[in-house]
Amino acid sequence: MLKRFVANDFTFRLSVVDLTPTLMPIRHTRSWSPLATEAIGKMMTGAILMASHLKPGQGVGLLIRGEGALKKIYAEAYHTGEVRAYCSEPQLSGFPTVEEAIGGGLLSVTRHQPFQKSPFHGNVPLVGSTLDEYLEHYLLQSQQIRSIMTLSTLWEQEVPFPADIPSSPMNQEKTQPKWIGGYLLEIMPGVEDHVYQELKKHHQVQNSQIRVMLPTLFSKDPSIWASTFFNDHAITEIDYPYSIRYECPCSLERVLRSLTLFEEEDIEAMIQEGSQEIVTCQMCGEIYHISQEHLETVKSWLKNTKAN
Repeated sequence: MLKRFVANDFTFRLSVVDLTPTLMPIRHTRSWSPLATEAIGKMMTGAILMASHLKPGQGVGLLIRGEGALKKIYAEAYHTGEVRAYCSEPQLSGFPTVEEAIGGGLLSVTRHQPFQKSPFHGNVPLVGSTLDEYLEHYLLQSQQIRSIMTLSTLWEQEVPFPADIPSSPMNQEKTQPKWIGGYLLEIMPGVEDHVYQELKKHHQVQNSQIRVMLPTLFSKDPSIWASTFFNDHAITEIDYPYSIRYECPCSLERVLRSLTLFEEEDIEAMIQEGSQEIVTCQMCGEIYHISQEHLETVKSWLKNTKAN
């Protein structure tokens, strides 16, 4: 579920998303570790929040290339609610936070638009201490958008880290996520900076309370949202008619088309060996069995390409 609001004086806008119903069914089928679930969930949340401010047909892809144990996290979302994600180490554990597992690195953002020959790409170093701050930094540096973002995961139960790691609220091994979501507040162009600073101060003071309140706010009156996020500024809800859903465009034909990157001789060798290839989509886990007939089809495509 996603809700959007705008200040009546058009000084800022807000998107808030509850990703729990979308992510939890996928998580149970993919057997992600708690750490990977948090990383994927927060990246998906950030992507759908940023895409919610685009136009139909437009989308955004977020890729973090980490220098630590968590090498890659990717999430892609479109304005109409489709979202998918991938983590290079889905079983990773042993780190108190996602950010420590990432260990610094680079954020790459791709903007997809209909009928565009090549999408826009932007790269920034990971600046800040949390995923929220990484994305805030990108919006400011690459799009000159002042923003406040919270990517939140609430956990059902927690068990302590080993005794040799100092005890702190961050040093907890998460077991089962209860709620995943967040919000993105963007300041409109031309608004004086003191408005942004006031909202940022309000966010910093109320942030811990907002994180806990988020799961219960979706059934509340907009006035509650105003006092929670907008420091009592008058706001209006903007209709968002789409459902948030995990959707992957992979298909058998796409898998076979990818095999055309091989030489015809390589495909012929697979056929002669009688090999039965298995391809698994990293995004959704769909398994494709490539038969001899499929390989013959790919071989014919390659022949036709050479003939033309």
